[in-house]
Amino acid sequence: MYLVYSVDHFLLKKQVEKIVKKHTLESEVQVYSWIDDNLQRIYENVNTVGFFVQHKTIIINDCLFLTNQTLDEKKYPNKNQKELMLKILTSKNEQTTVIFSVETDRISTKTKIAQRFVNECQIIQVPLLDETHLQAYVNQRLETWKKKIAERDIKYFLTMIPNDLMAINHEIEKLLALQTSTIDQNVIDQNIGKYREVNIFNLAEAFINDQIKAFIVQLSDYFELNNDFMSLIYLLTSELVFTRDCFLLKQQKPPPQTIAALLNAHPYRIKMTFKKYKHLDIDSLNDKILVLYHLNSLLIQGSINPEIIAKLELIKVIEREN
Repeated sequence: MYLVYSVDHFLLKKQVEKIVKKHTLESEVQVYSWIDDNLQRIYENVNTVGFFVQHKTIIINDCLFLTNQTLDEKKYPNKNQKELMLKILTSKNEQTTVIFSVETDRISTKTKIAQRFVNECQIIQVPLLDETHLQAYVNQRLETWKKKIAERDIKYFLTMIPNDLMAINHEIEKLLALQTSTIDQNVIDQNIGKYREVNIFNLAEAFINDQIKAFIVQLSDYFELNNDFMSLIYLLTSELVFTRDCFLLKQQKPPPQTIAALLNAHPYRIKMTFKKYKHLDIDSLNDKILVLYHLNSLLIQGSINPEIIAKLELIKVIEREN
């Protein structure tokens, strides 16, 4: 049994994939969500011996019951299925590996069920990459495809996009698709710089604050200059995660300078975040983050039309909060 957690969706996913590969190449992999799937069915699959494969790996994502987040029973009907989750935890099927994963910066220390999981699982926390490792990561990915980039241009590239590996990888893919073998500031501006032509912070602020009229206007401005819905999702998610992390750290009552250092942000941005969003709570921010990650998954799968359905979904998120 593994319990993997991280605040970065991309890093979390990669760590889970690493565990899957570690066990056996012939393993049957089944992926579930604690939020959406039937726990009884998951329990039965954990304890069922496969007929055609010797090993089975079951991944249960979105295990929010292990966090300090307050969960609304209407939104999360599996919240009360604690005994069933404990039965899954204590299952003794040697032919099955179970991986529990959750996007969070910490596992709850308040609930008995979270402590049981901590005691009985192999815990893997995946930390965020610091600035040095991010620069090395960008350089390595570009070098693999024979692209040359100077250190100063890597730093410039990283200032143009959110500190989120999903967003960073999305933008690297754009650079890899170019015919040029050298990536410099001019190339970055031509392919990444359009984000700066729209006030992304105002767009994100309207979304986070449920200001539907302002959001629709800002959204229209964005799409006049950018035909890239995926990038918008990453940008909104990054600002939401940053805001959520500010409030999480504030609960520990450190000085603002410490919060700024931990989040690698200017103290003024921390101050303005608390001022702009003082009426919000961590649960409402987490709800929006989950919606965006789900929307991102549907876009990657090609299950929805980004021009129509995805825009409507963003607006519906705000309408639900009002």
